[in-house]
Amino acid sequence: MREHCIGERKLQVLICEPNSGRSVYLPYVWAVLKSWFERNSPQADRVDWLDPIFKRPSLETALDEALQQPLDVLGLSSYAWNFDLQVQIAKKVKQAQPDCLVVMGGPEPDLKDPDFAARHPYIDIVVVQEGEVPFQAILEARLRNSDEGLREIPGLLLRPVGGEEFLPTAPPEKLTTFDHSPYADQFEVLNKLLNNVDFGDLGGILETNRGCPYRCSFCDWGSATNSRVRRFDLQRIETDILHLAKLDVNFIMIADANFGILERDLSIAKLFGKARAAHGAPRSLSYSASKNRSDRNIAIAQILNEGNVLPSHFLSIQHTEESVLAAGERSNISPEKQMLAAKELARSGIALSVQLILGQPGDTPELWRTCLTKLMEWGLHGQVHIYPYILLPNAPAAQADYSEKWELQPLKGLLQTTSSRRPLGTRDGVLHIATLVATKSFSTPDWVELNVLAVLCEALHFCGPTQLVARYLRHSHGVAYHSFYTAILDEFLAVHSVYGALVETVRDHYRRFVTEKGLVHAQARLAEISSYGYYVTQTQWFLFQLVLRRELFYDELGGFLEARFQGIEGLSDVVSYQRQLLITPDYDSSVGKRFSVNYDWPAYFSACNAAFGHESFPMPASVQEMQVEITDTRFGPFGATTLDWSGKMGAARWIAWLDNVSAISCFNWPNLFEQVHLESKVARSEKSARKSGARISQLLHIGPTTEADSLLSSWTAKVSANQTLFEGHFDVPRRGLFKTLQALLGLDAGSQSDRFVSASFFDYEARFLGRDSRPFFELSTEALVQRRIELCMSLRDSFPQSFVLLWLQGHSAALRSLFRWARESGIKSCLAEFLREYRDKLLVLLDFDSIIGIYHRVFGVDRVLVLPQEQLREDPLACFRLLEGRFGTTTSSDTVSTPWAGHFDVKLRRAIQNLAFVPQSLFPVSAPPGLLRLFTRKEGQGTVPQAYLEDFSENAVFVRHSALFRDFLGAYFPTPSALTTSAS
Repeated sequence: MREHCIGERKLQVLICEPNSGRSVYLPYVWAVLKSWFERNSPQADRVDWLDPIFKRPSLETALDEALQQPLDVLGLSSYAWNFDLQVQIAKKVKQAQPDCLVVMGGPEPDLKDPDFAARHPYIDIVVVQEGEVPFQAILEARLRNSDEGLREIPGLLLRPVGGEEFLPTAPPEKLTTFDHSPYADQFEVLNKLLNNVDFGDLGGILETNRGCPYRCSFCDWGSATNSRVRRFDLQRIETDILHLAKLDVNFIMIADANFGILERDLSIAKLFGKARAAHGAPRSLSYSASKNRSDRNIAIAQILNEGNVLPSHFLSIQHTEESVLAAGERSNISPEKQMLAAKELARSGIALSVQLILGQPGDTPELWRTCLTKLMEWGLHGQVHIYPYILLPNAPAAQADYSEKWELQPLKGLLQTTSSRRPLGTRDGVLHIATLVATKSFSTPDWVELNVLAVLCEALHFCGPTQLVARYLRHSHGVAYHSFYTAILDEFLAVHSVYGALVETVRDHYRRFVTEKGLVHAQARLAEISSYGYYVTQTQWFLFQLVLRRELFYDELGGFLEARFQGIEGLSDVVSYQRQLLITPDYDSSVGKRFSVNYDWPAYFSACNAAFGHESFPMPASVQEMQVEITDTRFGPFGATTLDWSGKMGAARWIAWLDNVSAISCFNWPNLFEQVHLESKVARSEKSARKSGARISQLLHIGPTTEADSLLSSWTAKVSANQTLFEGHFDVPRRGLFKTLQALLGLDAGSQSDRFVSASFFDYEARFLGRDSRPFFELSTEALVQRRIELCMSLRDSFPQSFVLLWLQGHSAALRSLFRWARESGIKSCLAEFLREYRDKLLVLLDFDSIIGIYHRVFGVDRVLVLPQEQLREDPLACFRLLEGRFGTTTSSDTVSTPWAGHFDVKLRRAIQNLAFVPQSLFPVSAPPGLLRLFTRKEGQGTVPQAYLEDFSENAVFVRHSALFRDFLGAYFPTPSALTTSAS
């Protein structure tokens, strides 16, 4: 050390503890060190503590401002998430002010690395463990204008002048007294630091004890593992919580290794709810629960849940298999005990989060698959957080004997933290850290498979897309989760032309992570939505791909399962129910959704949830004349995010879904509706009628009324004084629809021309969009969107008081209309070429969300009624009630049945069921199998069976599964662009 003279001025001290990502924690280390020094040093008035650096977005500016004055001591609190950044800060400060003493603490400096000092010449001192007493002594030595006294301070590594290695001082001493609150002591300064700044996710660190009695090989809890627990004073803890609440922190992270290990933790848990009630904060809490005190953990979780501060209770299981736990020196921590605690917590309605570590010594791909499916057997179907095995430099696993025993092969790579989204082009929240990619029990290719298994199980089960099907087969037919997902992963996904390619994309990412520098573990981009400004996880990416292809996925999954598990009653119905319960971007939370079922699935899965585990259940009750109603408006823990993306179209709608649903699902909150009810069609029709009356009142601006006859009469007069504009897709038998509307509105048959303006939407839209003699397919997507808006406005100008009925019959009807127009215009005669060449334009034109959104903007939401063909097919009475509610008329059952039987039953039902005809001549001989499957009666896999080809010997084939249109394009043409082209 060298002499350092500060003269009569105060010692300038800067503490730097930047957070990870964009979340912000209060500067706890600064508060602890400053509070301790000011209370215990006789020279407290001779030190000037500069404002600490802790806000990552403003870090560079804050550091530049600090360097405008002489710095005497720089304190760096280093962890895995900020070590590389702290190193850069140390280097910059040392270059600007060589006499500044750079002191690094925290668990990240590698204390056993003989080359650490040589690789980091800008670090002068490393504090080995706790910092309060050593840092006080360091500052006092500097105040004496000499660093000679540093050698007498226990718990340091010192660099001699010109030296390239650290010399240790005496072993560190452990504190036993923690009796004052740093948050109370520094409250005024903290308040000033936070003044006029909206941090959003502002967090606070809280300690209630130090030390951990366990010795898990992967863990380094402040270098205090395998040591006795030292308690903080209860009054300090209560004061800390109170002042954190007054500072309006959004969440508190309890930094104890085992919260709940002490009986007094029950009393501490009550303090958080008390603070929330008094000050509105904290709003959430995270902690590492005690490993073997399940009874106390249950009680604490219940207390926190009642205090409204616990989004979910964390279970640090890490792995379910005893051999893997033993390899990690964790065999004294029983996962079965935690499972029993989880069962009790689930019965209390408390959400659970499971923590697992991927790639532990002793693991194998088969043991890992067993681990993931055993969680399901235990009844854990919610949040699962899977972390790669990070080799912390001072953890037991990093010691030479353990590393040699298990032949550890770490890779220094980039990892993204799961606690925050990362904007494209940034490195926020990215760690450069050693990750295990091979050990004695698994090779590097095995490690790749461990990651693929994790992504697929997360995306398929824990995020929800196949969870209900798997649970039904387990509870009622004894199909183990391991068997189910082995079939799905190895027999369905792996060999499928589309999904197999998606799986291979995930696999290739992890292969490249091992061999390519700069690739971030588990990170992906959504090429389909170029306007989405964030990276996503591999799990989010795979979930997005499934949702994008959901119709095709569930159609083919259902066929596979029926062939694989033959003779199981209700299998096709539960697959259909699973499909309907998946939250997708087309959901309208203001309307909800309804669909028919053959079994009482809501009651069945409610019973399964209450039972927790894999108990056997009988088949759900068969139901008739019943429908499922979904009414969810919010999603996630505490209903924290909204499902409202009304008014958004195309890419904006998908982005809203990603932000509000899929982003949470990266923590594996099941992407499934929760407000699910079963009700009879009669009861639902009565409820619909009541809603219609309220809607009419709203439209007429006359307020609530019980005089229905007067209300309906007023509305009928309003409609009669105007016109009703009908817009529909091709092949809808409009005369039958007119007859029905006439009956509903009580109009004479001769008044049809005065009341309705009808058109085949895509027929005249095609001509309008191509009005300058150019085929509209030659226009840019921007021009198409603009001309569609002009078309809608021209209709409004022609019929200024009209009411619009948008009849959406499905993609197949629109596709046939467009293709017939193209063929008649001489543009294309082959359907396959037509699809391939005009794919992007078709996706723009067939974006129903965009069509509806334009009409809403031009005519106003209250003047547009959207009537999907699925609703009429499943419940025609509900559609009539919907028409009644909009047009304000009443109709007897006889009046309704007559036009339905006379005009709808033959033509409209056929069109609604997508049984339109396509001539054989439209198909080329070399049509790809996917195209043939799209336009044939059955679904097939691989090459086209002879039975399919025989359909083409006739003059016509049935068009089936019109909703597969987008999925067909996505499967056989690269990068589906519906989401980007419709953003305009």
